[in-house]
Amino acid sequence: MIYIFNAILGGVIYYIHYINTIEKEKVYAKVNAVLIAIFIWCCIGSIGSLISNI
Repeated sequence: MIYIFNAILGGVIYYIHYINTIEKEKVYAKVNAVLIAIFIWCCIGSIGSLISNI
C-alpha cells in the first residue's frame, strides 16, 4: 500500500516539477530542488518497501 502511495505521490510531484520547468520562472528554482528531493525520496521509499514486501 505504501508502495502505491509513494508511486502516486512521486508522479504528482514530478508532474508539478515538469509544469514549473515549462514556465521557467526563477522563483520555482528552489521549489523544484525541494520537489526533486522529495521525488527521489519517494522513489527510494517505493523501492525499499517493495523489496521488504518480497
